[in-house]
Amino acid sequence: MTTHLEQMKVVERFATALDNEDYEAAHALLSPTCTYEIGEKVLSGPDSIIASYRANGEWVTANIDSIAYRSSIEEDADSDSFLVRFEDQLIHKGKQLTHACQQMMKLDVSGKINRIEHRDLPGEPEALKVFFQEVGINRRS
Repeated sequence: MTTHLEQMKVVERFATALDNEDYEAAHALLSPTCTYEIGEKVLSGPDSIIASYRANGEWVTANIDSIAYRSSIEEDADSDSFLVRFEDQLIHKGKQLTHACQQMMKLDVSGKINRIEHRDLPGEPEALKVFFQEVGINRRS
């Protein structure tokens, strides 16, 4: 059994690994039974979860002039989970947008992340859609 502080450090390492696009390090912090709920989809297992994060990162690299990632962690006061706020500073064709989302993460008794739930923040999907329209990017997801 891991302590609450140890669990928070695991979540911090995971978020930092994603910020740095270090998918191997992020993969190592996921439980073999981890699930990732994003919209209507539920991904199961570290391979499919990391493939989703990697595909998104590769899409951004191929389609956006510049991006900087930043994350912060806080405890979810109502549960034994952690909330990670991911911020993406996008720059494309001279326009800028800081897009944010939140992901709730829970760990299992072994100290690995076993549940991730993506949460859009109010107004963020709409702002991202407008940004893409303004810079001429057609993205359906």
